[in-house]
Amino acid sequence: MSNHDIEINKLALAISSCKEVCAAFKDKNHSCSRVVNWQVNEWRQTMDQIEGSVMHRPEAWTGNLATAPIIFLASNPSFDVTENFPSWNRNLWTEENITDFVVNRFTTNLERKYGATQSNSLDLQDRTIGTNRSLGNKVDYWVWVRKYVAFILGKKVESISAIEDYVMTELVHCKSPNEEGVMQALETCSEKWFEEIMAQSPAKLLFVAGAKAGEAFARIYHQQLPETWGCWSNSKVGKGKGSWPKSKSSLKIAVEQGQWNFQHQLKNTVEIQIGGKKRLAIYIARPNYGASIYAPWAHPDLLSPEFIDYLRKYLKWE
Repeated sequence: MSNHDIEINKLALAISSCKEVCAAFKDKNHSCSRVVNWQVNEWRQTMDQIEGSVMHRPEAWTGNLATAPIIFLASNPSFDVTENFPSWNRNLWTEENITDFVVNRFTTNLERKYGATQSNSLDLQDRTIGTNRSLGNKVDYWVWVRKYVAFILGKKVESISAIEDYVMTELVHCKSPNEEGVMQALETCSEKWFEEIMAQSPAKLLFVAGAKAGEAFARIYHQQLPETWGCWSNSKVGKGKGSWPKSKSSLKIAVEQGQWNFQHQLKNTVEIQIGGKKRLAIYIARPNYGASIYAPWAHPDLLSPEFIDYLRKYLKWE
């Protein structure tokens, strides 16, 4: 095992065992209290402490952080009670299993007791492995990310690998639906983990997906971002004042009037230093978050051929 692999394994376990979770459970004034206690309430069980409980641990990342050239950044992971996800019960989850889950979550071994499915079959892609070893429904966000990567790389969706081509992570690692508690936990969680995650990633393209993630990202890196980067209604951070087509008709009008070409799309990109490396941070809309036009494969004018070529050249840049 290389030194890099050792460091990634240590980080995977550290995030999964974040001490802030236990602190937030007991302290209602803790910045992470709202997101942590959402899950506590969701289990509807009496809990005296986090350690030893059925609570899902923080989700560090999903995919192969060590090698993936593209990384997708969202606000925080959602929650699926049926998934066989690492809990705080050490009788069920050893440190070795927790680490393996994070580092090697996607697998072609459909008989494995935990993880997610990587397959050349569209039907078998992007499913979680449940507590009863059955395969869950497709995870919509994962499906969308895989299609996006296929579009950027100019490949068929079937040939895209969640192990080799991309990795996904979040700014807040505790689980909740609809970004419950994200903004409150953002500073604590992102300052603790985001740069460390990025320091281990070689990814050159960083796709920041959706208005919530964009605003959260802008809060952290506001000094390095232009005002036109991103598009959301809340501009307290002085960013997010750019544009993104809101509908099929608005996209058509913008293209016809020369207001959504390569130069306009470039405004949603910025080269930024993160984790000791230069990356290209690209703001994009995601399903149901900030804009309705989120699928460039369905709307060819959303990302111009010049813009796609620009991204591909950046991936090859040394």
